Amino acid sequence: ARVTAADLVDAVECVGFGAAVKPPAQTQTLELELLVEGMMCQKNCGATVENALRGVEGVASAVVSFEQRKAVVTLRRPGSATLQELVDAVECVGFEAGAYDAAKAAAVKLQAQRQRTQQQEEEQQLSVALDVRDAAGHPRAVFHVEGMSCAACVKAIEDHPEGPSEKAEVAFDRDLVPSARQTLQRLIQDAGYHATFSHVVEPGDDDSLELKFSVAGMRGAACVGQIEAAVGGLPGVTKVLVDLQASKTHVHLKQLAKTGPRDVLECINGLGYSAEVALEMVDQSALSRSEVDKWRKLLTTAMLFSLPAMLIHMVLMYIPPVERVLMAPVFNAVTVKLLLLFLLATPVQFGVGWRFYVAAWKGLQHGAMGMDFLVVAGTTMSYTYSFVSMVGSALHENYQGHHFFESSAMLLTFVTLGKYMESMAKGKTADALSELAKLQPKTALLIVTGKRDREIPIELVQRG
Repeated sequence: ARVTAADLVDAVECVGFGAAVKPPAQTQTLELELLVEGMMCQKNCGATVENALRGVEGVASAVVSFEQRKAVVTLRRPGSATLQELVDAVECVGFEAGAYDAAKAAAVKLQAQRQRTQQQEEEQQLSVALDVRDAAGHPRAVFHVEGMSCAACVKAIEDHPEGPSEKAEVAFDRDLVPSARQTLQRLIQDAGYHATFSHVVEPGDDDSLELKFSVAGMRGAACVGQIEAAVGGLPGVTKVLVDLQASKTHVHLKQLAKTGPRDVLECINGLGYSAEVALEMVDQSALSRSEVDKWRKLLTTAMLFSLPAMLIHMVLMYIPPVERVLMAPVFNAVTVKLLLLFLLATPVQFGVGWRFYVAAWKGLQHGAMGMDFLVVAGTTMSYTYSFVSMVGSALHENYQGHHFFESSAMLLTFVTLGKYMESMAKGKTADALSELAKLQPKTALLIVTGKRDREIPIELVQRG
């Protein structure tokens, strides 16, 4: 049978005591309103603040409104949580909070809208100069970029500025970026990569063929005008640029024009000058060899210091006579082993690792935390902890600390080894492409009816 409250009262009264059923207490709740600053959206920021508030002991529920910058917190009972506890919970997840003030909330919302509008205006202005997808009517600067090894590197170049792997092609406005070569090259280098300027593609040049000729015999502005007038009058020639100092002439031809490279060459030679095709190629294999040499030197330096450190830590410490020498105190608790590891790890950390520090800093300046930042963060933490522990050993005779100098040195060595192997693989690819390019014929046999056959450079082959 089911026992009721009345049965319990009767049982108590049967033994001589009084009893009664106490009515249930009414649950009293309390609502607190907080002003939350720093939220950027409802889905992520709002949910984060809600979860933080719900985690406070004594909180029954929490509702956050991004639009109003307000959090409504319901306490299980008055006094179950304080306002300061709620504020601390919000600040622990990266936002600012305080007692709700409608006027201040409106001011915060207005300021956020102004900042968002200003940011959109700045991005729109930059896109005019640097958006390669809207390149119609704008010249494009082309750079060869070294140091990219993954999609994150490509993203870094695309942000400062835009471009594909191993090459950055930037559409720019001459009114906003008058010196494209220096300005854009500096932007790419600030992102942590080495950039080499290649050339500028002018509007309309996509449908034209650019020819470069070395011209000897030019003496002044009159020669420049003579060549520009003569070559510019040939059918299909869209533009002629003569560089007197470099003794070069740049000619742009329509792709299907009747005039060809040989016609331009004969025109210049017919004016009394000595002209020949100028071949300007970026030697990718040479660039790759330079990168391989750089990483080889860094790897050699790293191994020169890190391998003895590992030998001391993992081998010599297990040989009793040598261990006694290594554990001999030098100053207070600083031992011979600790001093040697410090001297061996420091050149690796700040000599070999300097390249990673520079790249990580440049990446942070542009909001990118790539592999260089991870390497720097891990090795610096290990080295700094060991250094602080060594200082403690020097100050206190009985200090017993942990040291990881050899760990930071070996980590940098392994990363440098990976970079060296990567540059080796890229170098072999570049060499293979260079060998394939060498198989291309350098000359062609020109056969003209009624004239003697002669060999000409392959660059002078033209239609007709």
